[in-house]
Amino acid sequence: MIELLQSPDKNRVIADGNDTVILLQASQDPGYFVRANIFIDDDPEPFLQQGWSKDENGFCEFNLKHLYHAYFTNATNCNYTTGFHKKDGLLKKVKIVAEEYKIGSGVRSHFLEFPEFYLLKNLKPVKFDDEVELQFLGLPQQNIKVDRSTGFVFPLYLQGGSELQVSVLNELNEEIYTETLQNYPVQATQYELNFEDLDLTGLEFIFVKFSTSSAAVQRKLVFEDESLYPPKTIFYQNNYGFYLSACLFGRKEELHSLSPKNYTQKDGTEITYDVEDNRELELSSGYGYKNITDLIHAIATSTDVRMQIEDVWERVKSETKKVTRLIDNRYIYGEALNFSRINLPSFTNQNTYAMVPEINNITVSGDENSVLEIVKAAFLSVYSAIQPATVVQIREVPVNGKLSFVDSSGIVALSDMVANDPGILPYNIPLSDFVKLVYEPDQRKSGTPLDQIDFKMGTEVILSNTAQITYNVNDIPDSDLPPEIIVNTIKYISLDAGNDGSGQIDATVNVAEGHTVSILWEVLNAAPITFDDQTLEDPTLTLTDAQQDTTYQVKITATDNINGLSSEKIVSVNTNSFRIKIEKINYPEQMRSEQVDFHIYGGQPNGSITLKFSVLMYMVVYGGARYVLYNYNLPEEEIKYSGIEELNLVLDANGELTIPCQIVNGSWSEITVEAELIDAVLPQVVDPVLNKVTEKFSGTE
Repeated sequence: MIELLQSPDKNRVIADGNDTVILLQASQDPGYFVRANIFIDDDPEPFLQQGWSKDENGFCEFNLKHLYHAYFTNATNCNYTTGFHKKDGLLKKVKIVAEEYKIGSGVRSHFLEFPEFYLLKNLKPVKFDDEVELQFLGLPQQNIKVDRSTGFVFPLYLQGGSELQVSVLNELNEEIYTETLQNYPVQATQYELNFEDLDLTGLEFIFVKFSTSSAAVQRKLVFEDESLYPPKTIFYQNNYGFYLSACLFGRKEELHSLSPKNYTQKDGTEITYDVEDNRELELSSGYGYKNITDLIHAIATSTDVRMQIEDVWERVKSETKKVTRLIDNRYIYGEALNFSRINLPSFTNQNTYAMVPEINNITVSGDENSVLEIVKAAFLSVYSAIQPATVVQIREVPVNGKLSFVDSSGIVALSDMVANDPGILPYNIPLSDFVKLVYEPDQRKSGTPLDQIDFKMGTEVILSNTAQITYNVNDIPDSDLPPEIIVNTIKYISLDAGNDGSGQIDATVNVAEGHTVSILWEVLNAAPITFDDQTLEDPTLTLTDAQQDTTYQVKITATDNINGLSSEKIVSVNTNSFRIKIEKINYPEQMRSEQVDFHIYGGQPNGSITLKFSVLMYMVVYGGARYVLYNYNLPEEEIKYSGIEELNLVLDANGELTIPCQIVNGSWSEITVEAELIDAVLPQVVDPVLNKVTEKFSGTE
């Protein structure tokens, strides 16, 4: 049981994620624990997996400040390229999936997906309203002095819409430049304006306006062409992580000093461990700003300020200096910025950082009746990283062929494994004893490409980018092909009380048009199996006095009577005894509603079942009752509201399924909800005793 008590609402944007608290209630049973999977920006792999501790009442609390700064990145860009530049590193989509496990079993009993939301980088708490359609993010000035030879950066938050127009207007409000952004999602972005892209001849200032159908924001940019001191451009990081530009004016004074720091060691010798090299510059924003103090404060408190020194954008330290003087009975107040160059040595041991490896695509070609192989050396040739690769990760299997690999233990049929348990993907193949990857194309298909699959390489901790293996398969005449056998290589058969059972194998054999085929089924390793007809494509096999939970094998051989070519496939016959049961797990009582779990277990992995919901209501004469059955783990269209409803469901890879049900009442005296297993696909059977549970909810108005 997992119930969400507090989380950001769906698609909300949370600034200052440092204090976003998630609260949920899990089982009070100390034999169960909660594990959270946190996904960032739709990545199929979790960014973080961790256990969440719970109190004696099952309450779990997690503050996102524990991971808030871990995924926000923004590279310094000290150039201007006119246009929108989306800043994915400053706005992240977050999805959390909480799972409950029984300690020591490794089997998930429940899970719950939280509403997806966004986190916006925000170094210090400031007011932010994500429902405002269009807004600047941390741009303190209104009238902004700029250097005509540079440009300016506008940080923006866009709620998401159909069209956003950028207009550059002259002093007469005439449009001199425009650009449109269409069909944009929620995003943090910056608009860079390079003045060299505009004709600014004779203009003292311009307006830059951003507008949608229902909102607009703008700033006035004033060109500073005459100044006692030449203008200087700096870039500073604002509270939302954007690197903004500012044009400052003032004197520049460079102070060089060597300050060896000597220490006397025990043996009497001295050692120098550091040398300082300081250059101080004093600049101010000039005059004419509205809210000049806001800009000075934003720069002085920035965590990263960059200034061009000797043609290199170097990081500097900024401090404010305020001066008050009495001249001719008038107080003169000034505020300036004092910059010091940060020149600290930065050394680290070689190769201490594990960098993300890089891999390239692989392409192999052949005929449709040939086996296409990729040896280990071919994989290593497309891999580039400091740390050696230890695994090849296969992220999907082909659609038009079968994939397997060879290692020191022999051939491993990966496609067959995935067909029976899709949850094993992505699949890591250790390179230590890996020999080759083998692809067998469908003998009746061709294409360039016929199949493409994604793969990664690296260590078990750090994997590379995703690359593709492309299989190009050439067509050849079908008359030169052996028969094609299509059959599921794993067959489940249930045994009765006498350990006997039977089932039909569904196989299809294809040969070239006009050819005939001979079929022979054989029993391998003296298995207790007989066939009703060994020459049919789909014979019925019978097990006699077999062992429960045991795997036997049979083989089909198909021979083309015209060209004499043969094919064969081995089918594993499993006698797993799947008996599906259902149980009811109650939630704590709630005001005017009740919640339960209908837990189905003991079934065939990925097997199909039919579940029937029955609802019976007794209503008082002066009112009515209403109820809603919520199924949190199924698509919205599967939610059922009334009467007797049947759901055709598929169990998970553990042969289990959990369906939460919530009953909300108006005026009522009693409501009964019944869940009954009424059908299951062979070889699983419905337990005749534990096939039905009932929940009765009654009370007074």
